[in-house]
Amino acid sequence: MDLRNPRVQRGILAGLAGVGLLYAYFFTTFAPFGYPRRRAVLRDLVAQGEKLESQVERDRAAVQDKAHLEADVASLQARWLIESAIVPVTAPPDEVLRELSVAAQEANVSLAMLKPENPKSGGDYVTFPAKVDVSGRYADVALFLEKIASCQRLLVVPTMKLAGVTRDEKTGVSSPSVRVSMQLVAYAQKGGKS
Repeated sequence: MDLRNPRVQRGILAGLAGVGLLYAYFFTTFAPFGYPRRRAVLRDLVAQGEKLESQVERDRAAVQDKAHLEADVASLQARWLIESAIVPVTAPPDEVLRELSVAAQEANVSLAMLKPENPKSGGDYVTFPAKVDVSGRYADVALFLEKIASCQRLLVVPTMKLAGVTRDEKTGVSSPSVRVSMQLVAYAQKGGKS
C-alpha cells in the first residue's frame, strides 16, 4: 500500500469521512437527522401514544359505565328532592305555626303558647325560632312530640322543660297531666336556591 498514491489517499479519506458520518449519525445529538435525536422523538411519540391509548380506554370504560353513572345522578336528584322538602327554600313562619297547631289538635293537647321569634340568618339557611307551651295527658303530649319529630320539615328542639301537673288551675279538677315548655327552631334555605 502506497500512501503516496492518490487513489489510496482518496480511499483513506473516503473511509475516514464514512466513519465520521457514521459517528455523527449514531453518536451525536446535535445533528437533527441523527439516530439519538430520532430515537428521542420516537420515544416521545410512543409515550404520547400510550397516554392517548390509556385516555381512550378510560373514556370507553366511562361510556360502558354510563348506566351506572345515570343511576347515581338519578339517586342524587331524588335525595336532593327529599332534602329540599325537609329544608324548604322558603318557610314562612305561618306555615310552621300552622303545622304545630294541627299537630296539637291531632294529639289532643292544649296549646297554651305559640310565640314566633325573629328569624335568624346563618350561612345558607334561615332559622325560625318559636316558643311553644303545651299541656295534656302524658300520652297525648308524647303523641304531639312524635308528630313534631315526624314532620316533613327539619324542626329542632334545643331546649325542653317538662313539668308534672296534678291539678288544673282553671277548673280546679285533679287530673294527671304534663306541661311542656320548649324552644322550637325550623330551618329553611335562603331564597333563590332550588
